[in-house]
Amino acid sequence: VMVSAKLLRPGTERRVVDIAIALGDRIFELAYRDIHLRDDAVIAEGKLAITSYLQAHESLSPPR
Repeated sequence: VMVSAKLLRPGTERRVVDIAIALGDRIFELAYRDIHLRDDAVIAEGKLAITSYLQAHESLSPPR
């Protein structure tokens, strides 16, 4: 799905995808520690972290 949406290159290692997903899960856990309140700052930091991580691997991947 992420490759067809052009979010990742074909051949991106499964480990990279698994780590990005785990990071996302943890960010949501932190952002919703209080089920009635969402911490938008945590979500913003999480987006930055995941985006930076995937961009770092994008630059290491072979061209499309």
